[in-house]
Amino acid sequence: MALVAASSLLAFAAAARWAWTAREPEPGLPVLYAPPDGFGPVQTVYVASERPGPAPLAATLLYAAEEGLVELRPAGTGKKSDVWEVRGVASADTWAATDPVTRAVGDALQISYPGAVLRADGSKSAGERLSKATTELASQCRIWARNEGLVAPSTRERLGKAAVVLALVLAVAGFAVPVWPSMWGLPAAAFVFGGWELLRPEAGTRRTAKGREPWSRAGGFRRMLVTPSSEDRYRFSAEQDLYTRYIPHAVAFGVAEKWAEKYRTVTGAEPPVPAWYPYPVGVHGFASGAGGFDSFESALSSSIGAYTASQSSSSGGGGGGGGGGGGGGGSW
Repeated sequence: MALVAASSLLAFAAAARWAWTAREPEPGLPVLYAPPDGFGPVQTVYVASERPGPAPLAATLLYAAEEGLVELRPAGTGKKSDVWEVRGVASADTWAATDPVTRAVGDALQISYPGAVLRADGSKSAGERLSKATTELASQCRIWARNEGLVAPSTRERLGKAAVVLALVLAVAGFAVPVWPSMWGLPAAAFVFGGWELLRPEAGTRRTAKGREPWSRAGGFRRMLVTPSSEDRYRFSAEQDLYTRYIPHAVAFGVAEKWAEKYRTVTGAEPPVPAWYPYPVGVHGFASGAGGFDSFESALSSSIGAYTASQSSSSGGGGGGGGGGGGGGGSW
C-alpha cells in the first residue's frame, strides 16, 4: 500500500508538471480598438485561444454579411419564425479577396457566387451543409495558423497527450482486471488526473514568436469589447460604425451581450441596427431576445440538430429519431 501511495503521488506530480510546462505564458494584452490586420472574427479568436470559439459559423456568416459577400433574410412566419436565408451576392473575385476561413465557409455552404441560396429551415439537408461547413471552418483555422507560421507542433505536448491516454487505459485495466489488486490502478489514475489538461484540443501546438504578437493584439481587442473605459465615448462618437463593425467579432468571442451592454452604458442608447442584419431590434438589442441574433443562431443550430439527430437514429437502427430535431441547441 505504501508503494502504491508513493507511486501515485509521484505519477500525479510528474503529470502535473508536464501539463504545467504545456501552458504558454500569456503576452501583454493592451486594450486595442481593432483586431489584428487582415484577420476575420474566427481567426482573431483562434489566434487568442487556439480554438474557433463558441459560435464560429454564425460569426463567420455575420461577418460575410458585414463585408457584403452575402445577404441575410428572415424567411419564417408564425411557428416557423426561426428560418433564415443566406444569399450569395458577391463575385468569385470578391470572395477570393477575403480571408481563407470565410472563403472556406462560403465554399462549403455553396454560397460563394451570386444567386446562391442556403435556407436554414431546420431541415436535415440544410443541417448537413451547415455541419460540414463547421467542420471545414475548424480545419481551415488550423491549416491557416500553421501555414502562416503562427503555431507549430510541439512534440513534448503530443507525447504528453499520448501518455495520458495510455495511463487512462492502464488505470481502467488496473481497476477492472481481477488478476491483481485493484489498487494498482491508482498510479495510472493519478497520472491521468495530474495531466488532464494535456488532453485539451489545443495541446500539441504552441504559438511561435511570430504568433505571439497577433495573440497579444487579439487578446487586447477582446478586452476592448468587454471592458468600458473613459475613451469609449469618444470612440463611439468619432467612429459611427464602431459598434456594428465588430458585432461579428463579439459573437465569435461569445461576448455579444457584453458588447451591447457596453454601448448602452457608454452612450445611454440602444445599440444601432446594422444595415446588413434586416431584423428589428427590441429592448434588449442584438445580444439577446427573439428579435436579436438569437433568431439567426437558432436557425443554424436547429438545422444542425436535425441532421445530427438523423445521423444518430440511422446508426442506432432508426429508433427514436423523430423527436430529435428540437435538440439543435445542444449540438450547437
